Amino acid sequence: MRPRHSRSVDNRIPEAPFPPITMAKASLKARFYLLKLIPTFQRKIHILMFKITSRQQTKRKYQTSSNILIGKYSYVINNHFFRRNKSDPECLSGEEMELSEVTVEALTAVIQHPHTQKYKNHVTKCAAQILYKFEKILDAERNLPELNKDVVANLYGLIITIADTHSKIFISNLKTENPEAQRISFDMFNSILKCTNLPGLYPVDEASSTLTFGFWYTLQDDIISLDTPECAQLILMIKPYYRDLVCVMLRKSMFPSIDDNSWSLDDKEVFRCYRQDIADTFIYCYVVLNLEMLDMLNTKLTESLQKNDTNGIAQPIQWNEVETVLHAFGAIAESIEYENLYLPKLMVTIKHIPFNELHTKVMATALETVGSYSEWFMDHPDMLENVLPLILSALGNPEVSTSATMALKDISQNCQKYLVPFADHILIASQSCLQSGILKLAECRRLMYSIGRVLSILPVNRIMGYLNMILAPSFDDLQKLAHAVPSPSVTTSLVTRLKILAALFSSLHVETQENIEQPILVVMQNTMPLYRIIGEKYCRNPEVMEDLSIVFKYGVTTLKDECKPLINDILQLIVTIYRECPQSYILIVAKTVLILFGREEEFSAINQQLLHEIVNATLQMCAQYTILCLALPETQTLKSISIFLVHFISQSRETSQADVVQSYGESLVLRILMNLGSTAPRSSVDIFSDILLALNKKYCDNLSRWLNSLLAQEGFPSPRISTRQKEAFIKSVLREKANKRKLYESVLEFTLICRGILKTDTNSA
Repeated sequence: MRPRHSRSVDNRIPEAPFPPITMAKASLKARFYLLKLIPTFQRKIHILMFKITSRQQTKRKYQTSSNILIGKYSYVINNHFFRRNKSDPECLSGEEMELSEVTVEALTAVIQHPHTQKYKNHVTKCAAQILYKFEKILDAERNLPELNKDVVANLYGLIITIADTHSKIFISNLKTENPEAQRISFDMFNSILKCTNLPGLYPVDEASSTLTFGFWYTLQDDIISLDTPECAQLILMIKPYYRDLVCVMLRKSMFPSIDDNSWSLDDKEVFRCYRQDIADTFIYCYVVLNLEMLDMLNTKLTESLQKNDTNGIAQPIQWNEVETVLHAFGAIAESIEYENLYLPKLMVTIKHIPFNELHTKVMATALETVGSYSEWFMDHPDMLENVLPLILSALGNPEVSTSATMALKDISQNCQKYLVPFADHILIASQSCLQSGILKLAECRRLMYSIGRVLSILPVNRIMGYLNMILAPSFDDLQKLAHAVPSPSVTTSLVTRLKILAALFSSLHVETQENIEQPILVVMQNTMPLYRIIGEKYCRNPEVMEDLSIVFKYGVTTLKDECKPLINDILQLIVTIYRECPQSYILIVAKTVLILFGREEEFSAINQQLLHEIVNATLQMCAQYTILCLALPETQTLKSISIFLVHFISQSRETSQADVVQSYGESLVLRILMNLGSTAPRSSVDIFSDILLALNKKYCDNLSRWLNSLLAQEGFPSPRISTRQKEAFIKSVLREKANKRKLYESVLEFTLICRGILKTDTNSA
C-alpha cells in the first residue's frame, strides 16, 4: 500500500541542511569544474532530504529520486575522483578529496534518516548499488603497497553505516526466500569482514578496521534479541562470518614480531585501546560460536606451539602468535559460566609453554588470562597446581610482576579455601619479593592483600609466626620514620608503609567458631603507640592522615566486634587529631566507629566526647569559611550564607555554641562593615541586615562592643562617613531588635553615605 497523502502539497525546498563547500587553492580549470558540479549535487541532496521528510511523497517517487541521487554521487566518486593519475602519486587532489568527503557525508545523511526504515526493499537496492560500485575501488586499494587511508575510511565508513543503521533489514533479508536479497546481505557481511581484515597493523598501516567492531556487536545483538525459533537458524547463517572474524582478529591483535621502535607513544596507546576493542568483540563472537570458539582457540594455541615445516622439522615458536591466542582466551573469560573440556586443556598448555624462550609479553598475557579465570578455578581447584608455580615464579620478575600480583590477588580472593596446600610456597615467595625491594607500591599492596587472604586459612600460631617474619622489617622502618624529622622523603616512605599495612588489615581475618584472639588485633594493639606518634606529628599532613585513617578503617571493619579493646585508643587519637586540624579522612573513621559501636554502653562517654569535639571543630571551621565567603559578589551565594549564619546565631545559646559566635563575631561584623562600605553590591544590603538583627537579638552587648571598636577607626569603612554618623548608625542598629524594615533603612542609609551616593553633613565632626 502507498502512504496516505494529505490534501495540501508543499513543494518548496527547505533551507539547505549542508553548509556550503569551501574551496581550497586549485587550478582555474579545477575550480570551474567543481563550482559547476557541487551546487548541482548539493541541490539534489537537499531535494531528496525534503522528499524523505515529506509525508506527501509516495514511495515510488521517493525511490526514483533517491536512485537518481545515489547514481549521480556514485558516478562522481567512481568515474571522476578515483581515476588513477600516473603523474600524481597521491591520485586525489585536495578539491577531489573534499568533494568526495562531502559526497559520502550526504549519502550518510540519507542512509541514517529515520524515515528510510519504511522502505526496506529500496534500502537493500541502494545498499547494493553503493556496495558493488565502491567494492571495486576498495579492492584496488587493498592491492596497493600503501593504502590511501582517507579513501578507504570514507568508503568503508559509508558501507558500515548502511549495515549498522539497517542491520534488521539485512537480517530479515536472510530469512526471505529471495536469493538476491540474501546475496546482498551476505556480500555486505563479506565486505565488512574485509574491512576488519585490512592488511597491516592498526594504526600504523591502516586506520579503518576499528570502524567495524560496532557492527559485529549490532548484528549478533539484533539476532539474539529476536527470541524466536528463527534465532537459531540465523545464528547458523552468520556463524561462518564470526569464525572468520575470530581468525582475523587474532592476526590484527598481534604485536609486531620485532619491537618496532618507530612506533610513537601515541601509536602504542592507540594500539592498546584497539586490542581492548578486539577483546570486547571476542565476547560477541563467543556469544555466537560458544564452544566452537574455544575449540578454535585451543587448536590455534596448539598449532602455534608445535609448528613443523613440510619435512616435519620443528620450527621456532612465533611468540606473538602464542600471545594473541592467550589474549583471546582471557577476553572471553567472563562469558564462560561452566566449561570442563577446553579450559582444563588451556591450563595444562600454559603450564608447558616455554616462557623463558619467548618474549615477556607472552608470560604477562598468560598471567592475565589465569587471573581472569579465577572464578572458574573455584569449580576446578585441581587445576591450580598448573598455574600457581607460574605465578609465584613471576613475582620476582619486574617485567611481569604487575600481572603476577594481579593474578595472585584474584586467585586468593576467589579460591581462598583451596590454597592450603600452596600456602607455605605463596607466603615464602611473597616475603622474598617484599624484602627484595623490586616491587612498586601498587604491586606491594596487592601482594600484601594476597598474604592476608592466605594467612587467614592457617592456624593462629602459624599466622603469628609468618607475621613476625613478614612485618618485622616494615615495623622497624615505621618506627624509625615516625621518630625522624619530617621531610618529603620521610613522608613518602611513611605513606608507602601505611598503604601496605592497610592492605593486610583489609584481608586478614580468621573465620572460626573458637574464641581466639585475631592476629590483626594483636598487631594493632602492639603498634597503637606508633600510630599515636604519627597522628600527633603529622596531623596537618593530609596525605599521611588519609592513609592512617584507612589503616584504622580497615582494622575496625575487618575485626568488627572483636576490635572493642582498641576503640578507646582509636577514638582518643581521632579526637586529638581532629581538634588540632579537622580533616575529612578522620570523619570517615569516626563515622565507621559510631555506626558499629554508637549504641554500646561502654563507649557512650568517649562517643559523646567525639561528637562534641567534631561538632565544635566543624562549626568553628564553618564559621571561618562563611566569613570568608561573605566577600563573594554573587547574591544567591550571600543569601545562602546569611540563612546559615542567622540560623546558627539564633540557635547558638541553646546548643552550647555561644563560644563560637563570641570567638568569630568581631571578624564577622568587620566583614559586614567592609561589604557595606565598599565591596558588596547594594542589592545585598538586606542580607547583611538579617545577620546584624540576629546578632543584636542574641548578642547585643557583644555587638555594641564590636561596632564601637571597629567604627572608632579613622576612615573606616569609608572616609566619606563622619564620626557623628557612625554613632547614629550604631544607635539605630542596637535599637532595633524586631523591626527588620527600620534596621534595613538604617543600614541602607549607612551604605549610601559610605559610597558617596547620599550627601553627608559637611559640618559634622
